[in-house]
Amino acid sequence: MKNLLLLLPILLLVGCGGANLTRVSGTVTLDGAPVVDAVVTFISDSGGLVSTGSTDMTGKYTLACQEGVGASPGAYSVKIKSREKPVDTSNPMAGLSEGTPEYMEAYKKQMAGGANRAAYQEKPKGAIPEKYSAAGALKATVGKTAETIDFKLERK
Repeated sequence: MKNLLLLLPILLLVGCGGANLTRVSGTVTLDGAPVVDAVVTFISDSGGLVSTGSTDMTGKYTLACQEGVGASPGAYSVKIKSREKPVDTSNPMAGLSEGTPEYMEAYKKQMAGGANRAAYQEKPKGAIPEKYSAAGALKATVGKTAETIDFKLERK
């Protein structure tokens, strides 16, 4: 029981820093244009702490974690990745003539609803280059007061 009481404060700090969170928001652009529906992930350089956010129609994001809105102060590796959108599998072949290119494409989309769905996921237009989803490609530092951290990505 005594050991459990000693571990309790440590367990309360696991997550994204307990109540010691800094509000972090910003904008993600790619070649000057806002990035829509991307996932922004901050991974602490000092431990497994993670905060995430999604960009809106203007490229703006706000970080959150299981403890609340924000991220713990410290240094972070940042990953930004386009969200893959699943193919619509409602009835893509309705009204198409069998054997046409449109029919064959619709057939592929219908098959995406099965076990091979991942093979038919579509990347959104303007997808973020893979280099920005690699660990260490981007860095950020979160302080103790509210932060605005913008990311200006380039295709080059």
